[in-house]
Amino acid sequence: MELSAVGALGYLLAPSIIHVAHHRPAISLASTSVRLALPMLAMTGVAYQCPPLGNQGDKCENGSWQALGFAAGILSASLIDIGLFSYDAPTTESNQTVQFSVAPYVSQDGKRGELRVLGTF
Repeated sequence: MELSAVGALGYLLAPSIIHVAHHRPAISLASTSVRLALPMLAMTGVAYQCPPLGNQGDKCENGSWQALGFAAGILSASLIDIGLFSYDAPTTESNQTVQFSVAPYVSQDGKRGELRVLGTF
């Protein structure tokens, strides 16, 4: 039981800590919310479709569909977190400097010479 609790905490908190470390606390809250809500919603939706065995006979096995819904919710939440939330916003460098350099060039036979100007801007 302790191992599953550690896994659940890692599932919920590790992505949030990473988002906060990347200076994105709002995305951290969204990530945690999605990771909490989707497994519960998926499990509840499956439980609604599969009532206990006493009510509708053999429509669903006892509990396995709820576990499958819970796992599908975890997978969906992880994919949403990876696909939508896990990126660094592009930064604009307002103080980008223009750099130039000059390089003399002489051909191997010594008959021609060039002065090359290079730059990054």
